[in-house]
Amino acid sequence: MLQKMPLEKEQTELLLKMVDADRNAPREKRQPFCVYRSMADDTMSHSGLQGGSIKIYFEDLYILEDYGLIRKTRSERSGYFEFIITPLGFQYFKDMKHQTEKPVQRLEETARGYLSDAVFIRKYPTAYQKWAEAESKLWDDNSSQQLTLIGHLCREAMQNFSVELIEIYKPQNFDTDKTKTVSRLKSAINSKKDFCGHTEKEFLNALIHYWGTINDLVQRQEHNSQREDEPLTGEDGRRVVFQTAIVMFEIDRSLSRILDK
Repeated sequence: MLQKMPLEKEQTELLLKMVDADRNAPREKRQPFCVYRSMADDTMSHSGLQGGSIKIYFEDLYILEDYGLIRKTRSERSGYFEFIITPLGFQYFKDMKHQTEKPVQRLEETARGYLSDAVFIRKYPTAYQKWAEAESKLWDDNSSQQLTLIGHLCREAMQNFSVELIEIYKPQNFDTDKTKTVSRLKSAINSKKDFCGHTEKEFLNALIHYWGTINDLVQRQEHNSQREDEPLTGEDGRRVVFQTAIVMFEIDRSLSRILDK
C-alpha cells in the first residue's frame, strides 16, 4: 500500500473523479483529460465525467503531477492542456478506496459523493436539498419524531427527484400528480428505453420496482410504522436515507449513460 500523500481534500477529490471517469471506458478507448484555461475559469472535459465537464482549480493539477499521480502530455499557449493518470495515480486511488474498512461504507461514500457532486445538485437541486436535510438528521437523536421527519424528507426528496426528472427527460405522457412518483418515474424511463439494449431495459424495469419498494419504506417511516405496529429505530432512519440515495444514484447514472451514447 502506498503511503498517504499530504494532499488537500479538493486535490484528492479531483483525482478520484478523474480515475472514476477514466474507468468508465474500456482500456482501449481511454482518452486524455482536456483542460481549458480562460480568464473566467478552468474547465476539465472528459466523456467519463458526469455532464462531460467540471470546473477545476488548475493549480491542483500541478500538485497531482508533482506527486506523480498524473502527467501532462500536451500543452499549448492558447490555454489548452491534456493530462493522463499514471499507474501510481491508479494505485493511489485503489489504496484510498481500501482505507475505508468496510465495503458497505465505501459504497455509501460513493453514493453520497455522487449526490453531492455539483452536476447532480445542478440537475436535481430540490431533491438533493431534501435528501441532504434528511441525512443531516441521522446524527441527531433517534426519537420517534426525528425518525418520522427523516421519512418525510426522504419522501419529499423522491417526489422532487421525479419532478426534476420529468423536466430533464420531457416524456410525452406522464402523471401530473407529483405524489405518483412510480408512475412518473416509469414515464421518464420509458421515454428512453428505445435507446438501450434488452439487458439494460430489464435493469431499468428493476429500478422502477426498486423505487416502488423504497417509496413504501419511506411512507412507512413517515407515518411512524402505524400500519405495522412496529417501533422505528435508528437503523430504519439510516436505511431509508441510504436507499433513497442509492436509487436516485442508479437512476440518474443509468439515464445519463443512455444520453451519452
